Amino acid sequence: MLALLAPIPIGADRKLRRLPWVTISLIAANLIGYLLTRPDLGGSSALATFSRWGLVPGHPTLAGAVASLFLHVSLLHLFWNMVFLWLFGAHVEEALGGGIYAATYLVGGVVAGLLHAAICRLMAPMHPELLQTPLVGASGAVSAILAPYAIRFYRSRVRLIWVPGLIFARRSLGAFDAPATAVIAVWLAENVVGAVRGALDPSSGGVAYWAHVGGFVTGLVAAELAGLLGKGWTDYVLEDARAAARRGHAGSEKAAERYRAYLQTHPADWRVRLELAALLAHDGDPAAQAEGNREVSATVRKEMAGADALACYMAATAQGLRPDLPVSDRVQLARLAEEAGDGRTATQLLRAVVAAGVDGAEDETARLRLAQLVARADPGEADRILAAFMEKYPRSAWRPVAEQRRADLAARPRGSR
Repeated sequence: MLALLAPIPIGADRKLRRLPWVTISLIAANLIGYLLTRPDLGGSSALATFSRWGLVPGHPTLAGAVASLFLHVSLLHLFWNMVFLWLFGAHVEEALGGGIYAATYLVGGVVAGLLHAAICRLMAPMHPELLQTPLVGASGAVSAILAPYAIRFYRSRVRLIWVPGLIFARRSLGAFDAPATAVIAVWLAENVVGAVRGALDPSSGGVAYWAHVGGFVTGLVAAELAGLLGKGWTDYVLEDARAAARRGHAGSEKAAERYRAYLQTHPADWRVRLELAALLAHDGDPAAQAEGNREVSATVRKEMAGADALACYMAATAQGLRPDLPVSDRVQLARLAEEAGDGRTATQLLRAVVAAGVDGAEDETARLRLAQLVARADPGEADRILAAFMEKYPRSAWRPVAEQRRADLAARPRGSR
């Protein structure tokens, strides 16, 4: 009942983009472990089971350190660990990836258990009973997940409910938001105090807090190795840029500053470059508009050699941007659009090439491809394009092809497509 006096976390302000299968699997494994070891379900006594499968400080084993992570002494014990695992672990899984996340969970739990065993051995001369008291529970592994969350999502807020507030006080005291770092900091402080108190007085029952501290430190190491602080910073910079951009002209200067800060660490992110280009191009300042036009043109040209050339161009036009591209790039984009089944975009690009009025192989290719694309919908236009081609390039090596296509158009039944 005393646990109900503490605020209970029920959610965070971050939305998951995919189902956290590893976290769900870990919760399921913990639930199965609890059901298999409950004495009231007909199993052997909990103490005997925990002594056999849990981590016994007097003779710790790796198997015991792992198995102990999936055993719990009570439903409340299981509930609190799983609440924290779901609330924080699901997001850390998304940030780290399933494999690294699972490794952090397991390694953190094992380190937590071994640190607990080491503390018990140090205190054994005064309290020999500690060596035979099994350690069970996922709290050490969950502690290893809290550190990456605090570092990666340091601006996140957690939704808490406080049962006494709901019952006896105003509703605003019963449900409230708090910074995630503050919630984790309070939790860590309680565990550090408990660990120190337990070391001084094992009868207080606080010696197991060392496992929490050990797991948290392991999580800090994992977060550092994964570079989560840098990833969190750049994500929040981009989040600030987009929030400022949504304010329109009033926030454009700050948005541009934040976009540039993000691109300093992610120079290859062409999607964000296009966001910056759109912000500048749609600004009322002529200088900003000119910079935005230069930015979008440079971004699309840079992507022309990669697999995202067409996607980059389409994203630019979808934002109302008009990249200034050489004829060769437009012809290439038209080919890519045609291969992707986007005849409309291919036609628009080829029309722009023809309208440019340049001479050369790209113009010849553009005219022939354009005639072929429009032939089904408008044979008359296709014939005019081919006639203009033959007039402009009378000695072209492609002239026989143009003549044959005109003949094919003329042989079509009137009104057919």
